[in-house]
Amino acid sequence: MNAPSASTILDRNRVLERLRERGRVELELGCGATKRNANAIGVDALDLPGVDLVGDVFEVLAAFPEAQFDIVGSRPTAAVRPTLPSST
Repeated sequence: MNAPSASTILDRNRVLERLRERGRVELELGCGATKRNANAIGVDALDLPGVDLVGDVFEVLAAFPEAQFDIVGSRPTAAVRPTLPSST
């Protein structure tokens, strides 16, 4: 489970170049290893099985043409931040 480096989108299934072939576009943000809808485009920060686009959610969304989505859904996600040393 590797996170991509900054400013990188890993398009595992050539989703971005095949957008015109898709009729309806459903996006699932933070899908993890299992999408709720198998036909949705899965987006996650981690390179897991089932994820179509791996990267920062804002960079991934910016890669799509305007008004591209029919449905956008997400799952609750937990962000883990390193503990910073106290300044006191």
